[in-house]
Amino acid sequence: MSALAEQAARLADYFASGGLVMWPLAALSVWAWTLVLLKAGQLAALRRGERPSEEAARLLLPDGDAENALRPCGMEVGTEVGTEVGMKNGEREVGGWQAELVREFVRRRTGDPGLDERLLHRLAHRYGDEAERGVGTILVFAATAPLLGLLGTVSGMIGAFDALAAYGAASPRILSGGISEALVSTQTGLLVAIPALFAGRFLRRRAQTFQARVGRFCAALARTGQEAA
Repeated sequence: MSALAEQAARLADYFASGGLVMWPLAALSVWAWTLVLLKAGQLAALRRGERPSEEAARLLLPDGDAENALRPCGMEVGTEVGTEVGMKNGEREVGGWQAELVREFVRRRTGDPGLDERLLHRLAHRYGDEAERGVGTILVFAATAPLLGLLGTVSGMIGAFDALAAYGAASPRILSGGISEALVSTQTGLLVAIPALFAGRFLRRRAQTFQARVGRFCAALARTGQEAA
């Protein structure tokens, strides 16, 4: 038997020894890490085309002209965000979420400073909430995994005591099956929970950092709009 087949057989035995609770733990692990990878990719994509707040606001709203606000950075109003834009004065142009936010702000603003400030506030919250969406689910999964492991622990100990009551100490193999189920399910629950918890905490910090950048950019937009007015 090859080494790979031996490892697969050992893993199958380990999985079977943990009892029925191993199936929801496996599903929870796959779901949690799918969310982790998707959220990490989303947060990484948000950095593409991003520029410092003041610089981006100056490029995207150079004169406060709503109709031509995006043209100085190489984009016409209505251009699909995320497409490659040209070079201007030897520098990379603004794109990504900053251009998308400005495009929506330009389309919806009223010219009233108070209303426009509230509009920027709503846009900042919307983009920030989008960045953190899904992170809470990852942390919930991280908190749920040890509870599932504890359920397997209780189930395994009940099985061990039932075997002890039925056969006494004469059959250690039957008794060891319940103890094995208790230990393996507890271990698996922790193995699923701990990495997911660290990943969720890391992604939450990244999302909060992005929320702060969105807030600074919206404040820079408000200042640029006031100066242009």
